[in-house]
Amino acid sequence: MVGSMKKSKVLFLCQDNATRSLMAEVIFRHLCGDQWEVHSAGQESGGLHPLTLSALQERGFASSGLVSKTLDQLPLREFDLLVTLSHEAQGIDLSEIKTKFVVHLPFENPAAASGSQEQRADAFRRVRDQIYGRLSVLAHRLETQAKAQAAPVPFKDLNSFFPLAFWV
Repeated sequence: MVGSMKKSKVLFLCQDNATRSLMAEVIFRHLCGDQWEVHSAGQESGGLHPLTLSALQERGFASSGLVSKTLDQLPLREFDLLVTLSHEAQGIDLSEIKTKFVVHLPFENPAAASGSQEQRADAFRRVRDQIYGRLSVLAHRLETQAKAQAAPVPFKDLNSFFPLAFWV
């Protein structure tokens, strides 16, 4: 982004903002923080799950200051892109949120994993890596298209990169 240009704004949304949406916030900020203002929220605040923080720190993602928050606690009400990361998030009332585009990229909830501490930690690592993979493709596509067109990215073109996603 050039000097005075405004950053685009993205919101990652989950039911409880304790795992997936917080991971996405940190990862997308790592990938695109110089071009995007990145936020996450949930219908509820589930608190920051300790294994979320551990999974992020294992890969060296900067996660200091990470806080679980609800939609009501967001400083903004308008976003360029809204990404839901759970099936439950698709049912959240978004009447107070304005967004240009919505994409659904549901992931399993690692907090629902059972087993030993290591098995549960592995579930968080797996979801972290899946989120990183999907968001890396999204970030690359946004950057490539923006450079090629030197104009705002038409988000609807991203649908071909996410066959399981659909645009609303």
